[in-house]
This record gives sequence, C-alpha cells and structure tokens, in this order.
Amino acid sequence: MIRVGCSGWSYSDWEGVFYPRTNNDRLTYYSHFFNTVEINSTFYSIPSEKMVQGWLRKIRNEKNFTFSIKLPRELSHDLVIRNPERAVSYLEAFSSSVIHPIYAENRLSAVLLQLPPYFSTEHMDNLVKLGRKMADDPFHYWVEFRNKNLYDNQEEYNRLMEIGLGIVTIDSPEAKISHIMGKEEAYVRLHGRNMAEWFNKNSDKMEKYDYLYTSEEIREISSLIGEKANEFRDIYVYFNNHPSGKAPRNAVNLMKLLNLPLNHQMHDSLDTYQN
Repeated sequence: MIRVGCSGWSYSDWEGVFYPRTNNDRLTYYSHFFNTVEINSTFYSIPSEKMVQGWLRKIRNEKNFTFSIKLPRELSHDLVIRNPERAVSYLEAFSSSVIHPIYAENRLSAVLLQLPPYFSTEHMDNLVKLGRKMADDPFHYWVEFRNKNLYDNQEEYNRLMEIGLGIVTIDSPEAKISHIMGKEEAYVRLHGRNMAEWFNKNSDKMEKYDYLYTSEEIREISSLIGEKANEFRDIYVYFNNHPSGKAPRNAVNLMKLLNLPLNHQMHDSLDTYQN
C-alpha cells in the first residue's frame, strides 16, 4: 500500500487553504482525506497519555488511518550523540508511553529518528547501539540523515539495515530524490526545494520548508514511487513543505498521479490554488 500524507496537521496557516475557517477539529478533518500523518509535535515535547488517546479517538471512524511518530529531539539531537546508554532508557520510556498505545490499536506505520546535520560518521557506533535496542520492538524504526557525508553512504546504511533499521529517502535542496530506498517498506520525506532559504543561516526554520512543488516535479516523484510500488509492501510518503498549506496541496497532486483514492471535495477545493 502507498500511504501519502503530511508531516503534521495542526497548522493555523492551513485555515482557508485546507481547513475551513470554522473547523475546530483539525485531525478529524484531516483524516477524512488522507490515510496517514506524521506526528511532528513529538519532536518538540512528549505528549500526555490523554493527548495520545485523544488522537486515537479522533480518527476512530477512519479504519485505515495510521500514524508515523517522530522521536523527540532530546533523543535524536543530543542523547544518541553524547550518551548512548541514556538514549536507550529514554527510548524505552517514550516507547512505553507514546508508541506502544498507538501500535496496540494497529494505528502505527513507522517511527522516525531524524538526525541533525552535526551527526556524522563518528557517531555511528552510538546509533548502532541504540538500533540494537530498537530491533527488539515489534515496529519499524527509520533513520533520516541531514549530514551530506551520510547521504547515499552505502557502507553505513548496510550497518543499520543489518540490525533492522530503515533509511529514509528524502527530497530537499541538498539531496534531490533520485531513487526509493528500502526492502519490504520505504519511507519518503519531501521537504521542498527552497534552495535560498535552506542554506540561509538567518532564515526562520519555517521558511526553509516554504516551497510548492511544481506539477512537473510531482510527476517526477510520482514516477519514482510508482516504479517501486510492486516491490514494497508499504511506502509511506510525507510532505513536510507545510507553510501556507502547500503540503496537503502537493499530497493531493501526488495521490491523483498515483491513482490513489481521493475525496473529490478536497480535490476541487485545493485545485483553486494554482502552482
């Protein structure tokens, strides 16, 4: 199955573009149109048990809807680099309170570890230690690199894949998508191609993702995914170009080209916003 969605859903600037201005339940509305979402808020703070149960309750009527969960930055940007033993215990606690309740409801697609640009080859042994712990869990963990020396580093990729970790396929200004990685599954994250802001140290972090893929770019991405559709059991695709509702618009564009089920009401609404 190919699942297409967005990295996050709770964006106020999606109102009037994707969400109706009168809508007060963004996740339920979102789940009517997409069958998956990547939870980005867990990167910034650990949700309460009540919040996790609230997410599950809001999507209970959408039987095929799943979540992918982004691990906290304290783990990905700190502990895995300087304290791998503490990283293991941190992961165990987070998994127990957040991941397992979603997995238990059969609502989990994947778990994402997005590493920072300063994570380099010298830290790989720490990641392998954490990865061995991850291999004990019944769900699949995925690693996203942001260090250019680790893009397409097959030797390091093999080390991780041998212990059961997946490597995220990314599209960004410095790593344009050219193929889909994976074995039985694949995980694709599309960050946009805002070259000017991506490398601008003074840029607001949201501006880095302010990019609307053109129709031609979506066709190219669709072709890459479509070519692999029969090779993978599941492909998870998330648009992270969220400013001003660009992610859901491009997600719909991609779903149309891949001939995935689409709510026509959303299709008609988003088609009023041109590339």
